[in-house]
Amino acid sequence: MKNVEAAKKEGINVKDFVERNAKLFIKLCKLLNLSNTDFIRTTEERHKRVVQKIFNLLYKKNEIYKGYYEGIYCPGCEAFKTEKELVNGRCPEHPNLELKVVKEESYFFRLSKYEKKILELLKKKEFVVPEDKRKEMINRIEKEGLKDLCVSRKNVEWGIKVPFDKKYVIYVWIDALTNYISALGWPKGKFKKYWPAVHVIGKDINWFHSVIWPSILLASRIKVPKSIIVHGFINIKGRKLSKSAGLAIDPIELIEKYGTDTLRFSLLHLPFYQDSDFSEEDLVRYNIVTAMFRKTSSGKPMIKKSSIN
Repeated sequence: MKNVEAAKKEGINVKDFVERNAKLFIKLCKLLNLSNTDFIRTTEERHKRVVQKIFNLLYKKNEIYKGYYEGIYCPGCEAFKTEKELVNGRCPEHPNLELKVVKEESYFFRLSKYEKKILELLKKKEFVVPEDKRKEMINRIEKEGLKDLCVSRKNVEWGIKVPFDKKYVIYVWIDALTNYISALGWPKGKFKKYWPAVHVIGKDINWFHSVIWPSILLASRIKVPKSIIVHGFINIKGRKLSKSAGLAIDPIELIEKYGTDTLRFSLLHLPFYQDSDFSEEDLVRYNIVTAMFRKTSSGKPMIKKSSIN
């Protein structure tokens, strides 16, 4: 829904909108000297096939059933919210976005069935790191319990169709999470060599990775991830970077202005597990530091290491 709404604002086709943005991610990887062996998008046929196969598998195992759902939906999170999660009637992550009350016939995944097994997984210290993010998930489950999850949207134009009921598209988080194994060619190919893997994620999607994703895998008889490593937010003056909330920085512009090494150094300097603040003023300071270590055409450092205090 975020892509659909953003494309409408720009007056362009959704497919053209995501094509353009995907090229920016590829460009950014090259500018940051990031290597990769593959690049997959969730619009690719190899991904769609796996998502529909998983959805079909779950339906045939009676892990997915049809029912009615009514709830408060945040288009920024692309997730339903409970009243307890809201702050002054707004999503705390996207306070500028209007929430929508959605009522429709939907397909549901039997998430509640896996409450005990997920709690057992979460009690393993290595499953979610750091400790406070692991305990956060345990506390939420023990306090609220697990309820069956709505896994489809009706009459939505952008998304992967439910294979046996074309009026519906598959819930974005089943689609997105399945990307980890669709990229590996599940159930064959690289999947046999590289799965289970380690996930590195932001704290706002901890619930989806630490609770929903393992439940889907357990229901599909697929091994769960080895570990889920959760990092903090990069903020600007205490506020989370968010495209949907209109708070963003263009990293390509920063690279063009200060160079690749400066941006990489500044990001590596930030604390990993905690939230941190990013500022262009810090980049200026890091630019001076990285310049000290750049080599001249003769291959010698511009200044001696001993002279840096």
